[in-house]
Amino acid sequence: MHRTLTSAALAAVVGLLAASPALAVHNQPFKGKNFKVNLMTAYNPCTTPNTTTDDGVPACSTLDRSDPVCGFDGGQGKVQIKSLTVGNQAFRIKLNGLNETFCSGQTLNFFISYRKTGHLCAGTACTTEDVVAHPLGSCSVSDNGVCKANGALFLPGGADVGQIEILEVWAERLGLRSFNTGLIIRKP
Repeated sequence: MHRTLTSAALAAVVGLLAASPALAVHNQPFKGKNFKVNLMTAYNPCTTPNTTTDDGVPACSTLDRSDPVCGFDGGQGKVQIKSLTVGNQAFRIKLNGLNETFCSGQTLNFFISYRKTGHLCAGTACTTEDVVAHPLGSCSVSDNGVCKANGALFLPGGADVGQIEILEVWAERLGLRSFNTGLIIRKP
């Protein structure tokens, strides 16, 4: 059975398309001044699966930490970035419960990957290329397994109004990825 679109139906479709927002327009949420994430032990990716998860996702049965030395011994890690004014952000990092035997005295270097979108190009809207591995800060692990850092953060790529999409935050020790952002999964 062959049907044709009536002129009224066609007009309705065209009207809906015309009323939809333009995809190239810079729009952003009303709020978004705080970015908070948890830090988790970093593991290398599973490249040769030899098992599957309970719900059928390919997996590796070996646990291969990216940094075999420094990690959590309980405790937790958090990163917070706060937007204060245009071009002015502040960060705070705190990890506690790190393995005192292997982490004490070690320096952790924190990095951020991001992109900026806004009125950054002579007052017109544009999006920057992704900035990968921008230094965020560093801290030295104390004898009791605590690492803290805070300070100002300047993310280049235009100083006017816009948004910063934080793509990734992580910590490295001696070039080894020690901690990634993530969530803990628990049974209900």
